[in-house]
Amino acid sequence: MSEEPNPLLTPERIQIIKKSDSKKRIIEILSELLATDRQNTNKENISQYDIFDALIAREKLGNTLLTNGVAIPRALLNIKKPRAALVFLKKGIRLDSPDKKPTKLFLALLLPNHVSSKEKTQESDLYNKMIKKLILALSRHSIVDDFNASNNPQILLNYFNKILKSEPDLNEVPVGGTS
Repeated sequence: MSEEPNPLLTPERIQIIKKSDSKKRIIEILSELLATDRQNTNKENISQYDIFDALIAREKLGNTLLTNGVAIPRALLNIKKPRAALVFLKKGIRLDSPDKKPTKLFLALLLPNHVSSKEKTQESDLYNKMIKKLILALSRHSIVDDFNASNNPQILLNYFNKILKSEPDLNEVPVGGTS
C-alpha cells in the first residue's frame, strides 16, 4: 500500500492547546494551520485571512458542532486539493452543541470550489460523503475520550486519516477550468 501523495491532514496541521476562550480564536488558529500547505505554497494564493473569512461565513449559515465534543467547520475556496487542520483543546469550551458537552476537537476542512458545474456536482457528492462519513464515525465513537486518555497526537492523525483515506477518489477529482 503506497503513501497518499497529498494527505488531507498532516502533522503540521495539528495543534494541541491547553485552553481557548472563544470559537473565533479556534477558527483563527485553524485558518493559520490550513494556510500551511508545503506542496502548494507557490501555486495557490490563499491567505489565512481568506480562509478565516470563508470559515466564519460558513459558520454564520449554521454552526458545525456535533456531539461528543467535536466540531467540523468547513469552507469552499479556490484551491486545487482539499485539506484539513485539527485543533484539540485540553480544556473544552462551551458552545451550543447538541449534547451540551464542551467542544474539544475542531476538525476544519477546506474544500475546492471549481467553476465547472459537472465537476462541482461530482466534487460535492464526494465531499458530502466524506463529511457524512466523519459525522457518522464521530457520533459512534468519541475520539476525544481516546485522545484524553493517551495524549498522543499521532492517534488523532491516524484516526482521521483512516476515515478520510477511505474515500479513495477524494484527491483524484479533476481540477475545473484552466489557469
